[in-house]
Amino acid sequence: MDDLLSRSNQLERQEMVEAYQKEIKKLLPFVPWLTEKRGQYLATTFQEEGIAESSVAFPVYDGTLLNFIKVLSATNIMNKNYLYDYRKYRIKEGEELDFIRRADLKHLPVICSFLSRYAMRGRTKGKVWAEGVLNGVYLESIIKIRDLVDKYDIRPKTGL
Repeated sequence: MDDLLSRSNQLERQEMVEAYQKEIKKLLPFVPWLTEKRGQYLATTFQEEGIAESSVAFPVYDGTLLNFIKVLSATNIMNKNYLYDYRKYRIKEGEELDFIRRADLKHLPVICSFLSRYAMRGRTKGKVWAEGVLNGVYLESIIKIRDLVDKYDIRPKTGL
């Protein structure tokens, strides 16, 4: 009976791993770009002659950043209730990277909440998308999710 329960848990875990693997593959093409741009602020303020007197300044983003946000927002790892994980684990803004470094498979939804926070808050607060690149939360989250799903994937690895 214990062997059957163990096998059942293993299959459930494998299903979860495969679901995350499918979604994270969509974001992996951005890893080299995120690595290159980490530490850089990728938004500028639109400023044309006379704009300050008659209009509100708005940010202009790097095109690849906008594409990344579009792809990220279309994945199934987005969590509209991301604040719950921040409160549950008592994580404050700026503490995400420490949590990511310590995270294990059971923390995958929390890491996805970090991605969700930066993507969703950026829709209303202009500087948040660029902060995710600057502080490395996007990059570290994607790499950690990839590493965890690779580590716990029980399917045979092929050299192809």
